[in-house]
Amino acid sequence: MKFNIPKLEIRTFYLTGAILMVFSIIGSIWALNVNWSHLVYGARMSSIVGVLFNILWMGLFAFLYKMTPKGAGIPQKVVNSPEIEQMLKELSSNDQKEVN
Repeated sequence: MKFNIPKLEIRTFYLTGAILMVFSIIGSIWALNVNWSHLVYGARMSSIVGVLFNILWMGLFAFLYKMTPKGAGIPQKVVNSPEIEQMLKELSSNDQKEVN
Protein backbone atom coordinates (compact mmCIF):
# COMPACT_ATOMS: atom_id res chain seq x y z
CA MET A 1 0.00 0.00 0.00
CA LYS A 2 1.42 3.39 -0.98
CA PHE A 3 0.60 6.55 0.88
CA ASN A 4 0.46 9.81 -0.99
CA ILE A 5 2.36 11.99 1.49
CA PRO A 6 3.39 15.43 0.26
CA LYS A 7 7.06 16.35 0.55
CA LEU A 8 7.92 18.35 3.62
CA GLU A 9 10.05 21.41 2.91
CA ILE A 10 12.78 22.25 5.39
CA ARG A 11 11.39 25.75 6.02
CA THR A 12 8.05 24.21 7.02
CA PHE A 13 9.89 21.88 9.41
CA TYR A 14 11.74 24.78 11.04
CA LEU A 15 8.59 26.88 11.37
CA THR A 16 6.67 23.97 12.88
CA GLY A 17 9.52 23.31 15.30
CA ALA A 18 9.56 26.95 16.43
CA ILE A 19 5.78 27.01 16.95
CA LEU A 20 5.83 23.75 18.92
CA MET A 21 8.66 25.05 21.07
CA VAL A 22 6.52 28.08 21.99
CA PHE A 23 3.88 25.70 23.37
CA SER A 24 6.59 23.72 25.16
CA ILE A 25 7.92 26.90 26.78
CA ILE A 26 4.45 27.96 27.90
CA GLY A 27 3.80 24.50 29.37
CA SER A 28 7.17 24.42 31.14
CA ILE A 29 6.63 27.86 32.68
CA TRP A 30 3.10 26.95 33.72
CA ALA A 31 4.24 23.70 35.35
CA LEU A 32 7.09 25.50 37.07
CA ASN A 33 4.70 28.14 38.41
CA VAL A 34 2.27 25.53 39.74
CA ASN A 35 4.96 23.40 41.41
CA TRP A 36 7.37 26.13 42.54
CA SER A 37 6.57 25.87 46.26
CA HIS A 38 7.03 22.08 46.23
CA LEU A 39 10.43 22.11 44.56
CA VAL A 40 13.78 22.11 46.33
CA TYR A 41 16.52 24.46 45.15
CA GLY A 42 18.15 21.96 42.80
CA ALA A 43 14.86 21.17 41.11
CA ARG A 44 14.07 24.88 40.79
CA MET A 45 17.40 25.56 39.14
CA SER A 46 16.98 22.57 36.84
CA SER A 47 13.49 23.68 35.83
CA ILE A 48 14.63 27.23 35.11
CA VAL A 49 17.52 25.95 33.00
CA GLY A 50 15.06 23.65 31.20
CA VAL A 51 12.90 26.65 30.27
CA LEU A 52 15.98 28.54 29.05
CA PHE A 53 17.03 25.50 27.03
CA ASN A 54 13.60 25.39 25.38
CA ILE A 55 13.92 29.10 24.57
CA LEU A 56 17.27 28.40 22.91
CA TRP A 57 15.72 25.60 20.84
CA MET A 58 12.92 27.91 19.73
CA GLY A 59 15.50 30.54 18.82
CA LEU A 60 17.49 28.00 16.81
CA PHE A 61 14.42 26.90 14.85
CA ALA A 62 13.43 30.53 14.21
CA PHE A 63 16.99 31.40 13.13
CA LEU A 64 17.17 28.44 10.76
CA TYR A 65 13.75 29.33 9.35
CA LYS A 66 14.88 32.89 8.62
CA MET A 67 18.22 31.81 7.16
CA THR A 68 16.87 29.10 4.84
CA PRO A 69 16.01 30.46 1.39
CA LYS A 70 12.49 29.88 0.09
CA GLY A 71 12.16 26.81 -2.08
CA ALA A 72 15.24 25.21 -0.58
CA GLY A 73 14.82 21.49 -0.55
CA ILE A 74 17.07 18.52 -0.55
CA PRO A 75 19.91 19.13 -2.99
CA GLN A 76 19.80 16.96 -6.09
CA LYS A 77 23.57 16.61 -6.27
CA VAL A 78 25.58 16.08 -3.14
CA VAL A 79 28.90 15.26 -4.78
CA ASN A 80 30.21 16.72 -7.99
CA SER A 81 32.12 13.67 -9.22
CA PRO A 82 31.27 11.81 -12.45
CA GLU A 83 32.65 8.51 -11.10
CA ILE A 84 30.49 8.62 -7.98
CA GLU A 85 27.45 9.68 -10.02
CA GLN A 86 27.94 6.66 -12.30
CA MET A 87 28.25 4.32 -9.30
CA LEU A 88 25.09 5.77 -7.77
CA LYS A 89 23.16 5.31 -11.02
CA GLU A 90 24.32 1.68 -11.23
CA LEU A 91 23.32 1.02 -7.63
CA SER A 92 19.95 2.65 -8.21
CA SER A 93 19.28 0.59 -11.31
CA ASN A 94 20.32 -2.61 -9.48
CA ASP A 95 17.93 -1.81 -6.63
CA GLN A 96 15.06 -1.26 -9.04
CA LYS A 97 15.80 -4.59 -10.78
CA GLU A 98 15.73 -6.42 -7.44
CA VAL A 99 12.38 -4.86 -6.47
CA ASN A 100 10.76 -5.85 -9.76
